[in-house]
Parts: sequence; C-alpha cells; structure tokens
Amino acid sequence: MKHDGSAMKVGTDGVLLGAWAELPSSGTLLDVGCGCGLIALMTAQRLCASSCAFHIVGVDVDEGSIKDAVGNFAASPWRDSLQAVQADFLSYAATLPADSVDAVLSNPPYFSEDLLSPHARRNLSRHAESLPFGELLRQVQRLLKPGATLAMVLPPRAYAQIEALLPETAPCLRLQRLTRVYFKEGKTCGRLLAQWRKLSDGQADFQPVPCEESLILQDPQGNYTPAYCSLVRDFYIWSL
Repeated sequence: MKHDGSAMKVGTDGVLLGAWAELPSSGTLLDVGCGCGLIALMTAQRLCASSCAFHIVGVDVDEGSIKDAVGNFAASPWRDSLQAVQADFLSYAATLPADSVDAVLSNPPYFSEDLLSPHARRNLSRHAESLPFGELLRQVQRLLKPGATLAMVLPPRAYAQIEALLPETAPCLRLQRLTRVYFKEGKTCGRLLAQWRKLSDGQADFQPVPCEESLILQDPQGNYTPAYCSLVRDFYIWSL
C-alpha cells in the first residue's frame, strides 16, 4: 500500500497501529471504526507478504467512511480478502459467533470528555459516545478466539480508561505489548500502542509481563527518526 498522501485520508494514528500490531498467521480480522480502510489495507499488505489466508472486515457506522473504504478496497490487490460493512459495531458483533475472530484492531473514538464538534462526522469518528469502551471490550472478548489479540492506538487518558474497565468488562484480556509514542523528542507521551491477548478460561489468573517500549517519531530538528522510518518503511515512499 505505497502511498504518497494524495489518494487516501491517512492519519499518523492509523499508520502506527497498522504497522505495529502483531498479526495472526491466518484467519478473520476486524478493523473496528475502519474509516477509509487504512488499517485494514495495511494489515492486508502485511498478511499477503507472509502468504497468509485471511479475511478482513472493516466496520464503521458512517456511510461516507464506508463508501471510501469500499472504493479503496476495490482498488487494492487484496480486494477479494477485504470487506466493508456499514454498521454500529455492537450490533454487527452480535451477529457473529463467540470465539470466531483471530484479531481485532481499532483506532477508536476517544474524546469522551471534550466539547463536541459541530460536524456530525467528526463527532462520530472522535467521540466515545458512539462506541462506549466498556461495551467494545465486552464484545471483543466474546468474539476473540483464545490466544487472539486486540490492538488499539489511544491517547494516555483513554488508555487509562480502558485498563480500568478491563477487570469488569473483559477479564480474560491481558496486556501483551505496550509502546509509548512521543511525536517529538522531549515532548510528553502522545499516544499508546497497546495489544492485549485473550487467555483461555484455565489461564484466568495468569498475569504476563508485557513488553514495554518507547517510540519517538521526530528528533528535535523535526526529522523523522530511524526507528519510525523502519516501522513504516513498507507504507510510505518517503521512509525508504
């Protein structure tokens, strides 16, 4: 999915998650709140390079976003393995059987405590009222197979909310990886890349030690760091 920024609505959060998330060797994946389909396309590119058999479903409640995703999926080399569904995720999830999904990726709405924008589509994409974290976690735990993963990109405050909700809403999910993202060297952490794994019932008391790392995107002069370029080199022409 080489991209120069002219054809798709590309955001740093989505690119980070699409490049960073650990993926299964095959199976069914969900991109929750898929927008234009960026994360689903990046995932398809990575899985195709590994010769995996996969099916990726992008789900979004916004009609315009799904139209974008449908067009982007159709124009991609992985069109037969990609599907875009316009639906509220909670309603869509209720139609799927338990233990049927191999991975969930999400760049979710998270500005639950900020003022609403006057633009309805922006509200849908950025406000947690459209997809409450507790309900998201509850459904994701039900859908994931044992050993399957949930990967998200979140601001620190939203990540803290997720962690506080997990014991009650998704007690079988355990943090596996955590990367603190700094947009520029010397600045505070702007995002967290987090991945949780679903334990089987017999592992309910297991507390793994997550892998924790940091990623700086730009040096003090505003140049992209080697670590960031290495992460996204398969997706941006400028990173080569």
